[in-house]
Amino acid sequence: MAPDSTDEAHIDAFHTACSHGDLPTVQEVLASGRLSTNTLNTGLHLAAEEEHPDIVKALFTVGVRITASSIDYLCGKEEEDYQDPRVIRLYFDYGLKPKKCITSRGEPLLRFLNAACARELLERGVDPNRCGLRKKTPLASALNKVYKDNGALFDLLVDFGAKIDGSLFFSAIAWSISNTVIKTKFLLNKSLDPNTICANWGTPLLCAVRFGMEDIVEILLDAGADPTARPECKQFRGQSPSELAETRIRCQSSIMEVHYRSILKLLTDAEARRNTSTSAKDGSQLKQQNMDVKHESGTEPTAKKQKFNTKHTTVNNTSNGGFHEGNISSRTRSRTKIVS
Repeated sequence: MAPDSTDEAHIDAFHTACSHGDLPTVQEVLASGRLSTNTLNTGLHLAAEEEHPDIVKALFTVGVRITASSIDYLCGKEEEDYQDPRVIRLYFDYGLKPKKCITSRGEPLLRFLNAACARELLERGVDPNRCGLRKKTPLASALNKVYKDNGALFDLLVDFGAKIDGSLFFSAIAWSISNTVIKTKFLLNKSLDPNTICANWGTPLLCAVRFGMEDIVEILLDAGADPTARPECKQFRGQSPSELAETRIRCQSSIMEVHYRSILKLLTDAEARRNTSTSAKDGSQLKQQNMDVKHESGTEPTAKKQKFNTKHTTVNNTSNGGFHEGNISSRTRSRTKIVS
């Protein structure tokens, strides 16, 4: 390809055409053969980011190659979180390999795509469990999109083999700044255990207490989270949720102190209900055991009495004061016969 000898206005016009989807202008400039590799690469970036599959195809046709940086632009505009699946397909048609579906920062491309584009990758064998340098799975990223796609990407990843487990609670809660209630309820609806234990955060309930999320604390308690659990973890070192709340009360401003006192009340009330339920259950079991013992002690003598009566029925008098013939021995019958 010839060295770039065009002026900046010519290059700007080419890039504008790539960004706006002006195919005739792009084809005209490409036909001149006067664009540098860098200029062409930038054109591909702009066309991919703005989701113009016809421009992308035109650039691939003249020999523009896929690079690590050009893969970044498959994510589309960050604020829109959208890409045209046709652009994804063109990248694969012109050489993108499933194992190369990572960004220039080493993160899996699946973390940044919508469901329609993610399907293009998954159907070509891209690993749904692959993590990048940040150790965040595509499923954890999909959880952040539940509020707007109703879990479409999340469910798609699971269908293609993504591993779903309770650790996702911590992705939903720790350092979360938005839609935490939606994410937590979504995971509970997937039947994940609210008492999952994490080496760093302990339980989801402890994590929610740490970040002062009163609504999440209430949701987790209603779902069966144990308010007395005190797992060994890096952050809280065996504290129970109530103890953690008390610690946070001592460390907070007056405004946050009131907030954490509300959380503490939720926890102590839950502990009281749990103790009442346990006591009632133990009492019911003890009552049943006593009934079983009473039943056994009441029926055993009756059985023995019945056995004793059966043994001695042969010596009972008849109603007329005599004896049953069957109760007289053969020797007695013999003597009676001789006398008569």
